[in-house]
Amino acid sequence: MDMGEQRAIGRLEGKLDHIIADQDRARTERKNQYERQEVTDRHIEQIGQKLDALDARLKKVEESAAEISKWRERGVGAMMFISIVAASIGGAFATFGRKIWAVIAG
Repeated sequence: MDMGEQRAIGRLEGKLDHIIADQDRARTERKNQYERQEVTDRHIEQIGQKLDALDARLKKVEESAAEISKWRERGVGAMMFISIVAASIGGAFATFGRKIWAVIAG
């Protein structure tokens, strides 16, 4: 082999060394990327579990809130009923007050 062929072989070896180094860097970067992706996947899974637990708790709270709302509506209805009865009694006393007083007083 003459000097020109050895230089050509040396240049090819240098280029191959650069290609191999690039492949090693790419392999390392892919490994790091997969590790980060795995961490992200685990984090997403944990968030999903927390979201499911929160959803279950929210359903329980919604049931309680609905029950409270029902009782509040019933209370409003009872207050309206009491108001109507009181107004009716007051109206009856206003209209027939003297007759009722005469019956009570004797």
